Order: sequence, then C-alpha cells, then structure tokens
Amino acid sequence: MKTVLLLDRDLGFVLWLGATLDRAGYRALPAPSSQAVVELFNELQVPVHLLVVACSLPDASTVVRSLRLSQQHLKIIALTDDGEEPCPSVPDADLYCRRSGPGEASEAQWVETVQGLLAGDSTSAREPGRTGGAAQ
Repeated sequence: MKTVLLLDRDLGFVLWLGATLDRAGYRALPAPSSQAVVELFNELQVPVHLLVVACSLPDASTVVRSLRLSQQHLKIIALTDDGEEPCPSVPDADLYCRRSGPGEASEAQWVETVQGLLAGDSTSAREPGRTGGAAQ
C-alpha cells in the first residue's frame, strides 16, 4: 500500500481527497499544517510515496525540501489556486494541479492523476485547463 500525505489548510478538500484515495487503496494521511506533516512523517517509519501540498502555505518549500532529503523517491503534487506553474513556494514539484472546487473534479480524475504520477507518468491523460486532478 502506498502512502500519500495531504497538506492543505482547506480541511474539507484534504478530507475529501483523503477519503477518495483511501477507497482507491492508498494510505492517505490528511494534515492541516506543515508541523502535522512532519509529525506524521516522523511517527510513520514507513516510506511516503506522494506529498500533495498547497503552494499557498508559507512554509511549503521547507516541508518539501525536508521530506525530499530523507526520501528521494518522493513525488510531489503542488496545489495552486490560479494555475501558476511552477508556483514559487514549490518550484520542483512533479506535477501542478489547480485545487478543485465543489463539482469541478471527480474522484476518478484525482485517482487517475495519483496513479499516473506514481507510475511515472506526470503527463496523465488530461485536458489542459481542467481543475482537480488535471495538470495545468
């Protein structure tokens, strides 16, 4: 089972995406703050395969650097509000996705995006400009 850490202040989105990924067979761990991610990471003692992180968090770059130092294989999806790529706080993400609002992206779109990225396909079959699991 692959582990996904979800970091965003939008707790509703994080819980929704976490439940979606849990149902798809991932161990999804939502976190509302960078400190919570660091605590989860230190407590887990298991490999983390993917970090989904909001670019809007002031310390996003610090968390990304810290996790990547200890787990070089870590993939990163950076959530943007405006589709800016790359976002200044996470310039080396593997994929940039616009955070989806209600009704904008389906569970299937997000699962497909995560599966594609973890399988090594960062260009997953998406139409440009779509939100949610769509690459920008």
